[in-house]
Amino acid sequence: MKKIIDTFKNFIQKILNLIPTKIPVGVTEFEKWASSIIKTYGFPDNDSVRWALAVKVLHMGETEAYKAKHYFFLALHKAMANQIVSHVIQELKTKQTVAASAPVTQEATPTSADSCVSKPSN
Repeated sequence: MKKIIDTFKNFIQKILNLIPTKIPVGVTEFEKWASSIIKTYGFPDNDSVRWALAVKVLHMGETEAYKAKHYFFLALHKAMANQIVSHVIQELKTKQTVAASAPVTQEATPTSADSCVSKPSN
């Protein structure tokens, strides 16, 4: 029963996070604000996520004092996806570089004269 109640509370919190709220202006307020985003959306509770949230606030426009917490969820989700894709692209580039620098082996291919010879029919 407790799990159902917690799930329902999380659902309600996600709906409330669609409403723009005041961005934090103090350290304690920031910690509470960041913790609510981390808890609601299931982000890892570490300095990296808090740093990313702080950077997103820094990059907001100078007249943006209110923003929905859902915006920060989407921004962090996109940033995480960018990190993964960047890693995948780097691995693919490394594979291509290795393949390009590997010695090319030439397979036996039929010459044009061999392809013109027809097989005898029975």
